[in-house]
Amino acid sequence: MKRHYLKQVIAATLSVAMILTTMPAAKDGTAVYAEELQESSNESENIDYSIMDTSEMIGEAVQNDRSASEAEVLTDAYIAPDGETADMQAEEMPKAPQGYQLEGSTGEETVVTEDTEPEEETPATTEEVPTEEEISVTTEEVPTEEETSATTEEVPTEEETSATTEEMPTEKETSATTEEVPIEEETSATTEEVPTEEETSVTTEEVLTEEEQPVISATTVDMYPEVAGGTCGEKLTWSLSNGTLTIKGTGAMTEYSYDNRPWENDINSIKKVVIRNGVTTISPYAFYKCEKLQSVTIPQSVQTIGKILFAECAALKTVSLPAKVTTIPYACFANCTELQSIEMPGVTTIDDYAFQGLNMPGMQIGKKVTKISYLAFASARIKAYTVESGNPVYTSKNGVIYADKGKTLYAYPAGSTASSFAIPSGVTKIGDAAFIQAKYLMAVTFPSSVKTLGSSAFQGSGLRSVTIPDTVTSVDNFTFYESGVKTVTFGKGLKTTAYEMFEKCRELGTINFGGIQELDARTFAYCSSLENVTIPAGVKRIGNGTFGECWMLETVTIQGTLNCIPFQAFLNCSSLKNVIITGKVPDIYRASFLGCRSLKSITLPKTTTYVHPWAFETGTEIHCLNAAMKPFGKHGYRQLDTVSINGKYYYSKAYEVLNLVNRERAKNGLGKLYMNQELLETAMTRAGETAVCFSHTRPDSSLCFELNMDMSAENIAAGQTSAAAAMDSWMNSQGHRENILSKEVSNIGIGCFYHNGIYYWVQCFGTGSDSSNCKKPADTSKTQTIQIADSTFSDAAIGGGISFSFGEQKEYSYSMKLVPETTVLSKGQTTKVKVLLKNAGIDYWYATLNNSGITWSSSDQSTMAVSAGKVTAKKDGTATIKASLKYYSAKVNVGSKQLTKVEQFVSRLYTKCLKRSLDTDGLKYWNDMLVSKQKSGAEVGYGFVFSDEYKAKKTTDKQFITMLYQVFMDREPDQAGLTYWTGLLKDGVSREYVYHGFATSQEYTNICNSYGITRGTITLKQARDKNINLTRFVTRIYDKALARSWDESGLNYWCGQIQSGAMTPTQVAENFIYAKEFTDKHLSNTEYVKVLYRTFMGREADNAGLNYWVGRLNKGESRKVVLKSFAGCPEFKNIVKSFGL
Repeated sequence: MKRHYLKQVIAATLSVAMILTTMPAAKDGTAVYAEELQESSNESENIDYSIMDTSEMIGEAVQNDRSASEAEVLTDAYIAPDGETADMQAEEMPKAPQGYQLEGSTGEETVVTEDTEPEEETPATTEEVPTEEEISVTTEEVPTEEETSATTEEVPTEEETSATTEEMPTEKETSATTEEVPIEEETSATTEEVPTEEETSVTTEEVLTEEEQPVISATTVDMYPEVAGGTCGEKLTWSLSNGTLTIKGTGAMTEYSYDNRPWENDINSIKKVVIRNGVTTISPYAFYKCEKLQSVTIPQSVQTIGKILFAECAALKTVSLPAKVTTIPYACFANCTELQSIEMPGVTTIDDYAFQGLNMPGMQIGKKVTKISYLAFASARIKAYTVESGNPVYTSKNGVIYADKGKTLYAYPAGSTASSFAIPSGVTKIGDAAFIQAKYLMAVTFPSSVKTLGSSAFQGSGLRSVTIPDTVTSVDNFTFYESGVKTVTFGKGLKTTAYEMFEKCRELGTINFGGIQELDARTFAYCSSLENVTIPAGVKRIGNGTFGECWMLETVTIQGTLNCIPFQAFLNCSSLKNVIITGKVPDIYRASFLGCRSLKSITLPKTTTYVHPWAFETGTEIHCLNAAMKPFGKHGYRQLDTVSINGKYYYSKAYEVLNLVNRERAKNGLGKLYMNQELLETAMTRAGETAVCFSHTRPDSSLCFELNMDMSAENIAAGQTSAAAAMDSWMNSQGHRENILSKEVSNIGIGCFYHNGIYYWVQCFGTGSDSSNCKKPADTSKTQTIQIADSTFSDAAIGGGISFSFGEQKEYSYSMKLVPETTVLSKGQTTKVKVLLKNAGIDYWYATLNNSGITWSSSDQSTMAVSAGKVTAKKDGTATIKASLKYYSAKVNVGSKQLTKVEQFVSRLYTKCLKRSLDTDGLKYWNDMLVSKQKSGAEVGYGFVFSDEYKAKKTTDKQFITMLYQVFMDREPDQAGLTYWTGLLKDGVSREYVYHGFATSQEYTNICNSYGITRGTITLKQARDKNINLTRFVTRIYDKALARSWDESGLNYWCGQIQSGAMTPTQVAENFIYAKEFTDKHLSNTEYVKVLYRTFMGREADNAGLNYWVGRLNKGESRKVVLKSFAGCPEFKNIVKSFGL
């Protein structure tokens, strides 16, 4: 049974996602496959594509279709060896550190630092590095009088009060406000009072004695009411009064998120937090964004504090942690910009972003600290670090933290105003994020001992010129990301740059490549001051997006041999005018020069063999010095071969499909689709193309939509033998069904191409304004000429859109093979050789090429002459026959010799059984088996008759027996013999049983003797072939008891049970009545008795007997007792005896 295939694709102009799904089986039980490209609701220009594959699915990757005028966004994909996006194994790309994020929050709640660039990339967003005169100015300037309007918390004027974030309540509203309106005397003060020195202390618990409590008379207004309160743990309570949040009780606090704390609605009222002794754990987010919090008291009972605990508490100045707290968790004090001191005597671990954004004059790392995250001080402006003496892991010198006994420079104080720094000799590694956001640092001197630069080592720093010494051999991602570098000089030791190594260095204008051989992805992306780049001969590979978004780049010179110009390499370099390639570049991939609208022309060297259709803007003239390059797709060039196949266009079947489409649409209340002339011809062309490459990617590697831009979607299928079967397969798939039942489409083109015994079906959908069907052409034979890619190619992308590849992308390749009618000829004989081209989308399907464009040759024309696929044996010997296209070829050996008697016997089996000429390898194998007497004539015949090749013919019983007469009796069957043998097969014996009868016949004995070989025999192994009468008995039970034909496994089982003595014939018959298949019929007593009569008496029930047995059953007699009575009756014993059992 042929396997059916389907694929479906929709041309989308926005976000799309590819889904591969195994569809339900078609009605004939065959597997069908669907490839679905669905339009997504996401209209972002950043588009993700996922490929899900299974072992049986036909893979496909189709990306975004967008016009050349649309801007593309540089992606985060790693470089792949072929220049397209690499297999990321479903992992996200790394990102340069920018700040902590709230767990489970959306992008709107992401917390970024003051140094984070805005999302929109423009050259104007660069943060200016302070001048020498500005260095003395503190990080946080005091605003001038004019600037006070921009302060974070303004005091509104009388006119502005109506627009303030928190409006003053009216007289009627005061009863509903959470906070009391300040009395008249208080309104003159600022909204937030500045605490006195005594009030800012966090080490003393301010608890009034009983005598100090104010006495409030019944007529006095209570100025300190308890605003709120409740529980915050199993044994913990909280209360908020007069700006003081008090937590007391014993045990751990309930774990909260950033938006579900009990005091969430009151965080702007909290100025002081008092935690009583007995509390052991403080929840994450407990005091997050309490922006007025000035004082906190944490008792010695606390052992654990949660992440993001005090983040964004901008007024908090000092904190003292108890000795039992060992970890400062994630973002615990992030952006506490007024924090001046932290006591942490028991801390051993400091996690990511723990001190992000701090502006402290200094910080001491205790002697117990053994682990500091490299992101602990992200965006902090700490001016100096000191490490307490006795720390086993870290040391400090001149305010800098070192690790590994001084070999790793771990953290430089970003708040230092020093403009230069000399890294001490002996340092071998600059740690991850060691100099991150060191804005004032303009120059660094590297000692010769440095070998490694860590991830984000100088990210966001103020460095102006960087010279990487020869000793440096390794760098990690984001090394100088978004720094102030203007000039970079690579040393001789570093061979490969790092991902985004200099990305967003917007002042970078000069690059000296040194010993660099490979540029990793996005190394210089967004370097908007670059004007000229010369990629020297030493550089062999550049990564995806290496120079993407370099807006000022005007000239690029490529001097060496690059493996390719990859995906987005120069994306949106809008000023690029000149690309000079003096070296060698074989491939130019998708979107490599997209958005380079100033590039009017480019000349490609002779070594270039591939230009992706979406590599350049359509306005760029491409001049190829390689004369073999041919245009394909939207604006691509590649080397192409041309093949021709013969087939038939079935317009009649296409219109049958149209009727079925409109029938389905009518069922769903949808209007008709009309056959459009252009789409009809497109669909026919596409149907022929799928015989060569079953995919939405065309045989030349371009996308199907590039054949006809009026097409909005495509369904394809193969292997279905009728219009109804093709429609049935499509309607069994959600994606194909959606195309057929789309409200958006109004016209259609349908193709049906028949080639090599296979029908190929295509539906091309459109949105035209047709109001009637085009004229139906007559079915016609067609020789279709098709251009095929010269080498392996991947799924075509729709436009230049962004592509993430999770899992392996589908690849397509062609290969040729030659199939001669025979590989062994006698002198003077001829044979024809077929040229087959493997379908690039279905590995085991082949198209048969005609001779157009094929060059034939023989390794020895005097032995085997060849012309236009016809081989003639001139003399005994062997020659290699070769058929060649421009880029593909295939060979086969053909020989000539006088066949021996045994070889003639084997040749006879090829001709009469397999209906083809022999092949050299097969001839040798079977000849050796017979000559060495390892196999007899019967065994060799069995090898042919039960070979996979013969089984694939799926012959009927009549065809099978006819072949046996021709091969083993050397004559056509007589009617009596044909009836006898087909009857045996219906009675349940196997084809092996029938073969045994022919292979042991006198006629076959005579044939074997005539060729001088031993006839021999075969052993029958199936139980049903041991005793034909027993087999007939069991098949009779299937018919009478279950009212169906036998199945092979069941028949062998029951025959085996009787043969082995495990069951008697009577017990086997009873077991059929006990079988679940029988009991599931839920027969009435009357029908049950009728079956017993047929099975055990061999006749229909008489009325008297039927009434008798049904009456017994109706009175409560069990069916088992009745069955035993029938099974033991004389009639059944006679039936058993009649079969000789």
